[in-house]
Amino acid sequence: CLAALLLATGSGMFAQVILGSSPTAPRRTAPGEPGLSQVAWNDFATGLELAASENKPMLVDFYAVLCAPCKTMDQFTFRNPDVVAGLQDVIPVRIDAEGTEPVRGLVGEELAEKYNVVTYPTLALIDERGKVISRNRGAMPPEKFLEWLEDSLANHRRDPGAEEEQPDG
Repeated sequence: CLAALLLATGSGMFAQVILGSSPTAPRRTAPGEPGLSQVAWNDFATGLELAASENKPMLVDFYAVLCAPCKTMDQFTFRNPDVVAGLQDVIPVRIDAEGTEPVRGLVGEELAEKYNVVTYPTLALIDERGKVISRNRGAMPPEKFLEWLEDSLANHRRDPGAEEEQPDG
């Protein structure tokens, strides 16, 4: 009865534990790895190359493997069809901000330090030269994410040379 109630309320993880089966926690996908999100993620080096050749900024998703808000973004925001369609104007890049192994010569932990990533997830629009256009820290539902992305892209189109304002603190 309790398991059925939990399933009905959308708490599938708890219901699986109660029923005795192993839970399958959502996990983040690495560049090119199939997973929860419907986004075709690139590594940073590939993202820079594509940004230059396609004249588009990169949307860089700095995440941590054990980050619950990151998993929420992956499970809900990056699976949303409107979000997937909205990413056509950017090059999607995903970086494990705590990763210590090089991916095409770049280490996630070092990139996170270079881009002042202190919270996960951090989403940054970065141009083909590696300059931050806009940044948002924390998980966002699909509608808020699209609003941020559209506003950031519109501001960048109006003034492509503008530097991101660094937040206090």
